[in-house]
Amino acid sequence: MVSDGRAPEATASSSEAGAPPFGDAPSPHAASEAEIAEATNGSTPTEMGPTDLGATDEADGDEADVDGTDGAIDNVGTPGLPFAVAMVFDIAVDLPAPHARVTLREVDGAHRLLVIPIGLPEATALAHAWRGVPTPRPLTHELFADVLTRLGATIDAVRLTGRMAGIVLAEIEISSPRGREVVPCRPTDAVTLAVRQGVPAPILVDRRLFKVEGDVEPRGAVTN
Repeated sequence: MVSDGRAPEATASSSEAGAPPFGDAPSPHAASEAEIAEATNGSTPTEMGPTDLGATDEADGDEADVDGTDGAIDNVGTPGLPFAVAMVFDIAVDLPAPHARVTLREVDGAHRLLVIPIGLPEATALAHAWRGVPTPRPLTHELFADVLTRLGATIDAVRLTGRMAGIVLAEIEISSPRGREVVPCRPTDAVTLAVRQGVPAPILVDRRLFKVEGDVEPRGAVTN
């Protein structure tokens, strides 16, 4: 089951072997490493930390930004903007850690990596969506994506907007007959729903998340 859509997750910079550093409650039906391996076509986990691969800050190719007025996606392919388009690069379990990780990679330019520790059930759900693994009955994200489609709603984009106290912040932008909505959520829920779309929604990552290990204040956030 998908937990509270507003509960975010921790980044790799705060993960340790042992209990995951994020606030998800343990699932009574936690997936095993074998289930994740099956969902990811038996790929062997490889060690991959939060690295920028020695990249420079040269032009980053195709990117996307957020229009400052209503949150609409704009200027895709314009270099030098705050958000970079990313893709799911890897989902794996690093034993003996009891949790998994998802790795996002920039589509163009420096091809930097962002690693986010996630729970085993969330990793299994994401792996099924990413690999298109069929299931006897719809999983939670598949059901939610189908409900959105039947209601005439589409996911225009998902964004990873910042990091606070080691927790990655994300949001989903949804268009429907009633207008546009931006909904805060966990990164794994956002990415899983993005790849569940008939036409996968773009995954937009604030560039600072690739460069900074510590806190990254969301753009436009109000601070005291």
